[in-house]
Amino acid sequence: MTDPIHTDSPVTNSPIDSEPGHRSQVRVRIRVPSNYRPDPVISTIISRFGLTVNVLAALLGSDQESDGWFDLELSGSNAQIQSALLYFNDLDLEVWRDDGDPDGI
Repeated sequence: MTDPIHTDSPVTNSPIDSEPGHRSQVRVRIRVPSNYRPDPVISTIISRFGLTVNVLAALLGSDQESDGWFDLELSGSNAQIQSALLYFNDLDLEVWRDDGDPDGI
């Protein structure tokens, strides 16, 4: 994993934009703050952006006060993945890319 992706360093300048029709898989780790627990953050990127999401690992305590950590594999078109990453940024979630990802972010 590398440094988090932030809105001041947008993912729009990344190689994922270079081939609009290309289907990609991107591995990311996200931290979902406890205040988002009632919100369907992962479900939203599936329904809104049409992605296939594989949860590779997760850490989510039973208490309502701890943050959730999710290792996700996002599969879809470059535009779909880009939209989901921008959505995470809009929510101000911390997002890390997996350096082992062949498609990059």
